[in-house]
Formats: sequence, C-alpha cells, structure tokens
Amino acid sequence: MRYKIVFSYDGAPYEGYQIQKDKLTIAKVLNEAISKVLKVQLDVTASGRTDSGVSAIAQVGHFDYDGDLPRNFIGYVNHELPNTIKISSVEVKPNFHARYDAKSKTYSYKFYVSDTANAYYDKFAYHIYKCDVKKMVDAAKFLVGTYDFSAFCATGTAVKDKVRTITSATITNDGNLYTFKITGNGFLYNMVRIIVGTLVQIGTTDLPAAHMRYVINTRERKNAGPTLPASPLVLESVDYN
Repeated sequence: MRYKIVFSYDGAPYEGYQIQKDKLTIAKVLNEAISKVLKVQLDVTASGRTDSGVSAIAQVGHFDYDGDLPRNFIGYVNHELPNTIKISSVEVKPNFHARYDAKSKTYSYKFYVSDTANAYYDKFAYHIYKCDVKKMVDAAKFLVGTYDFSAFCATGTAVKDKVRTITSATITNDGNLYTFKITGNGFLYNMVRIIVGTLVQIGTTDLPAAHMRYVINTRERKNAGPTLPASPLVLESVDYN
C-alpha cells in the first residue's frame, strides 16, 4: 500500500535531503524513524532533493508499506524524530508518486534591508545594507514565463534540459523584512539562490531591472549574480492539482 506524507524540516543541521554515505541527511533520519516504528526497512521518496541548509515547510513524500499504519503513526514517528524534522499528515494514496506527480513547487527566500545587522533576522534571512527593492520587484517580473534558465544553474550540473516554466515571482515585505517567492514547474541546482543573487545585484548597483531579461537570454552563468547562502531558502509547498 502506498502512503503519502507531508513533513517539515529545518535544513541547517543536514547535508541536504538525499542520502549520502557517512553524512547526516534528512532522508536518512526520516527513513530510520519510520522504519523503527513500522519494524521494517522503508525509504521515503520526496518530491525533490533540497540542498544542504535548505528548509521545508511542507515537503511531500511517499513510501510503500504492506499493511495498515498504527492509529497514532504520526505521533510515534515524531517522537522518534529530532525537533528539526516533523511529519504533519499521512494518507493512503494509491498510484501516487511524490516526485513525478508534482505539478509545481513554491520556494521562498527572505532578506532584510538595514544599516545594521539583526541577530534574530540573521537566523533565517539574508542581510542587505542598502538596495532599491522596487527595482528588484520589477526585475522579478522578467522571470515569469518559459525559458532556458541555464544562467541560473550551478556549473557542472549533469542536467541537460534547463527549460523551466515560472508562473509567479514576487517580493513582499513586512517592514524591512522581505520575502521573495517563486513558483514553477521545476528548479535547477542552486537556481533560486542564483536568481536572488541576481536580484540583489540589480538592487544594489546601477544595473536596470531589464538586466534580468538580458541574463536569461544569454544563458551564461557568468552573467548572473552570486549564489546566495542556503539558510534563507525554504520549500513552501508542492502542488499536485
């Protein structure tokens, strides 16, 4: 029987989602907790891999288990899990595939603008001293559409098809704390962190907002901005329609 789960995690202590030899990963810890509760070795397939340091509010996964789950399955598993990983829901979902059935994903990246650092914000947001946020908002609009996003992919990746469709890219704020949110049918390795790096580059220099369109059209990584830190990046949701 196939089960769909939704779970969250703080990615800071982990070397990403995917299991890696001799490294602490989210999949390793999650698999071990579920396997202990059900007394059988199980592997959770997630909607996608998140990189080292990246967190998730509502990651989606599935696993196969021949039988009914204990009535308080979520409670039992969460008891075995550390505070940095928790399951929020589980349901029987025949023929469901967490990765291949996903239609879109939404990521967010927080940053704050201030002349001085903020110890609380620094836990989950990128610090920018001065920038033109309005220009960043305008630049983000150029991301919406179907393009080859090669310029926003880490060099050396094995993925050949770099065409992705972005349906929304916005920047909102609560005071001087800003949230960049982007929704698309898929993302390349380090794509969101490089996009935000390019937005910051535009917002802190004389580059026009239209520079984003230029970077997209060149398909050259060297023309995009830096890869920003992973800690402010969060997988917010996965849509299966």
